Amino acid sequence: MADRPGIEVLTGVPLYAGLRSDELGELLEISEMRSADAGETLVTEGQPSPVLFLLLRGACEVRKAGTGGQTHVLATLGDKSVFGEVGIVAPSSVATASVVTTAPAELLTWQRPAIRARLEAGSTAAFKVVANLAEVLAGRLRRMNDEWQKLVEAATTAGAPAEKVREFASFKSKLLKDWAF
Repeated sequence: MADRPGIEVLTGVPLYAGLRSDELGELLEISEMRSADAGETLVTEGQPSPVLFLLLRGACEVRKAGTGGQTHVLATLGDKSVFGEVGIVAPSSVATASVVTTAPAELLTWQRPAIRARLEAGSTAAFKVVANLAEVLAGRLRRMNDEWQKLVEAATTAGAPAEKVREFASFKSKLLKDWAF
């Protein structure tokens, strides 16, 4: 395992915005350095993954299994990308997509129990990261809402069957209004 990098690697990463140097150092203390070869699966859709990743160098794809065996690439990640946050904030959940390296990669990882221990100890650094994480997730939800709206509008204007339009509308209501599933 390689030596842990200095706090400069966390500079410019939105998840670590607003943290002082000593707070960044505290987070690095509980991190682990990891190398991965191209083609390595870091997160597997449908499996627990209580790990937060920071991609220092390399490239990854976020992939979602579709019906009929096809795989959809949801995102391409590069240097200083963060992923795995769902497993940090929702401990009983499973990964919503797979993440696979497309080039050799160097990563920093944080295990959920280590982050949880810092939160329980009252660590300001851990609280700031969780607050920043909420902002990141809210931004992703906002973008997803926009894309969902486009999909519903396209289905409605493209002459989709009325049943499909009602299904979209019902799901949208549950997701954005009722928050009930």
